[in-house]
Amino acid sequence: MGAERKSSRRNGYVMEGKVSMGESILQETLDPGSDSGGGDHSNDVLGRMPDSIRATFSAEQIAAIRAATQEDWGTHPVNIRLRVPLLLRRGYFTLVAGICHRSPERHSQDRQIHPLRTLGNILFVGGCAALTYLVIIAGLLFFSAIFEY
Repeated sequence: MGAERKSSRRNGYVMEGKVSMGESILQETLDPGSDSGGGDHSNDVLGRMPDSIRATFSAEQIAAIRAATQEDWGTHPVNIRLRVPLLLRRGYFTLVAGICHRSPERHSQDRQIHPLRTLGNILFVGGCAALTYLVIIAGLLFFSAIFEY
């Protein structure tokens, strides 16, 4: 089993190397079809590691990486997730809302890491406002044409 070679493509990375003792656990972790929850980023973390390091992880270490990189968003009253087609790529839009349980310190930390006033946010809000105004104007023109005749 140690001399057997493997080559597979996962998460955009080509992984080649010997099949080692922890390989079945590692493949289960890297398998995008595995049931690992929605916020599991261990696939990205493990996929970016060199084969020589990745092959040395024990089951306990892989479990620790999964626990450290897992995001638990819980349940929210509003949870809207949409994929949006763009010109050359696909984008996504996520709106999650609910009661905030974070401390003021955590809020200030989040604002430093993810500032609200960015070019992308300004363009998005401006685009949504422009689209809303266009729909309102089109509706007014449509209804005014109906009332005239």
